[in-house]
Amino acid sequence: MPNRWRLNLREATTAIKRRILVDIRGPKCPNKGSIKILKLLQDAIAKHGLGRKISAVGRSCFGLCSLAPNLYLEPEGIWYSRLKVSDVDEIVEKTVLKGEIVQRLIQYGPGKIKQTKTKRKR
Repeated sequence: MPNRWRLNLREATTAIKRRILVDIRGPKCPNKGSIKILKLLQDAIAKHGLGRKISAVGRSCFGLCSLAPNLYLEPEGIWYSRLKVSDVDEIVEKTVLKGEIVQRLIQYGPGKIKQTKTKRKR
C-alpha cells in the first residue's frame, strides 16, 4: 500500500464525526415537529460552520413514541426527548458547541444506554 494511502486511511480513522440522530419516521414524531427540528439543527450546524465535525440526520423510529420527538447525539450517548422547536437553539449552543447537557431534556445521559441481550430459547 503506498504511503499516501496509509496516511489518508490514518486520518480518516482518527477523525471522529459527531452525529445527531433525529427520529423523523415514527408514528408520532413527524406530527410533533421532528422534521422541523431536524431542519433547524441542520441550518444551525451550517450557520456555525460545523459541517465537517457534526451532522444532523433523520432516522427511523427509536420506539419511544410516548417521549417523541427524540434526538440521540453520538458518540457522546446523550438522548433528549420531548423536544420542541424552541429547544434547538439551546441544544446547539449548550450541547453541540460547549459540550453541556440540557438537563430538562435529558432522557439518558452519557454511558447510561445499555444494549439489551435477547435470550435464546433452548
